[in-house]
Amino acid sequence: MKKYVEFHDGFLDGLLLEEAAAHVFVSTAEKEHFVLELSGVAAVDAGTFKEGNIIFDVLIYSCDELTLEQMIAVHGPMSEYGLPDQAQRWLTKAQQGELVLLEINPSYGATCRVLARTINLLDRGEWIRRRTRPTAQGNGHGTEE
Repeated sequence: MKKYVEFHDGFLDGLLLEEAAAHVFVSTAEKEHFVLELSGVAAVDAGTFKEGNIIFDVLIYSCDELTLEQMIAVHGPMSEYGLPDQAQRWLTKAQQGELVLLEINPSYGATCRVLARTINLLDRGEWIRRRTRPTAQGNGHGTEE
């Protein structure tokens, strides 16, 4: 498990979902802004957003560290009937796909869990530059039409 200690008492600023990608906006207590960029997203669970959203910890679990409880948490509630079997299928699929889990636990406010293939931490300014950089054949906004 990897722990980003620099985000303790920082802020979960927002979440942007695009097809099979997720962008999680976080800030340190010192107001340094970052984006956790995830690709190959298989599942997302986020909720209880409030003004502030103070982070307790930001954790990344490798595919070998994933648990049944985490699979249930990220895939959301379902009936108890068949839950252990379904959770085991999710876990097996995540491990075979070498997925990783981003888990943001709050001191106050929002929780966020994203199961994905890759996670990259970017300075928010760099993330913005990447998104707005013109492409050779693009529309000038960093995306293809």
